[in-house]
Amino acid sequence: MDIILNERNWMNEALESLSLGKNPYETIGRYARVMHADGVPKDVMERRIEEFLLRCDSRVNLVMWQDAIKRAIAKAGKYPIAEVDGVWVTEGELNTISKIESKMQRKLLFTLVCLAKFKMAVNPDAAGWVNYGYKDICNLANITISSKRRALLINDLYRAGYISLSKRIDNTSIHIDILDDSTPNSLFVSDFRNLGNRYLMHCGEKFFECQSCGIVIHRTANHQTFCKQCAEDRHRQLANEQYKRSIA
Repeated sequence: MDIILNERNWMNEALESLSLGKNPYETIGRYARVMHADGVPKDVMERRIEEFLLRCDSRVNLVMWQDAIKRAIAKAGKYPIAEVDGVWVTEGELNTISKIESKMQRKLLFTLVCLAKFKMAVNPDAAGWVNYGYKDICNLANITISSKRRALLINDLYRAGYISLSKRIDNTSIHIDILDDSTPNSLFVSDFRNLGNRYLMHCGEKFFECQSCGIVIHRTANHQTFCKQCAEDRHRQLANEQYKRSIA
């Protein structure tokens, strides 16, 4: 699961680069919501989505996309678009998290705080509730465990009084009970990839932010500045530049 903090900026980049992203259906849904926020009429929305699909792939079968396009347009006004630069985690929230003995629980609660604040930044009516799947939340928190252990981990935070759970059996929504905006802002989070790693980096553990893509990963060398993928891309680019100079 990817959390897009600013959907308008993300969509503008997709339109410019002609990219449908990892999930094309999510992309056209996001495009429809951005256009709805701008007051674009439905017939114009449909035409623009079709034009975008054709620009991404001139061989696309628009007939096969019609149902998906109409669903995206019909749901465009259901939720507001996200236009957030990031969220602040306060001193009080970080202090509460730091008192937890289990590192796994600390990473999970930090992730839940960030998600709740993001939800409220987009829609104040969210009121501290998070409604993502447990697996998706744990992935964001860099926690890889079985479904049974995920449920037990959530239950541990519930029993400790850090979160509340929905009273409906079929609802997995989580309310974050430790939100505290009465204390000063302390940590600004503008990238929701690897939130668990980001928390550990904040705590001074051996993690770093890639200078190219910004993802936070474990540091394996003292002077490491790029993640593996970006390092490979950089070496490939330098090798190509060196080759071009050698034949010039």
